[in-house]
Amino acid sequence: MKQDDFEDYKKAVKQYYEKKKEGNFSSFLLQPSRANLRKLCVERFKENTNSDDLNTFAIFMGFEFKPEHRNRLKESTDRFRAIENFLKGTTDSNDLETINLTAILVDFAPRPFLKYWIS
Repeated sequence: MKQDDFEDYKKAVKQYYEKKKEGNFSSFLLQPSRANLRKLCVERFKENTNSDDLNTFAIFMGFEFKPEHRNRLKESTDRFRAIENFLKGTTDSNDLETINLTAILVDFAPRPFLKYWIS
């Protein structure tokens, strides 16, 4: 893997976000605050059975997604700061799991990065 490949992935995720922020989840994405991203995360994972997505969540958050963990997720709202900053363009991120979770939140495919890289 070359750094350019990861940069391409980040750029593709960000461009996709720009298209999707006025779609079905615009109430969360037009103003991507940590709280809005956390709420969107719950919406995206409520019925998500994709093992790659669930693994990305567990690595990023440090615990598995389960609907009964909503309070635990609420206590971890600050973990969404890096995603918020990436989407707003205030900072860049070189953390693979941050970008992978961002891809899930905006429903970018192919994801995670490994699938993007080999496609």
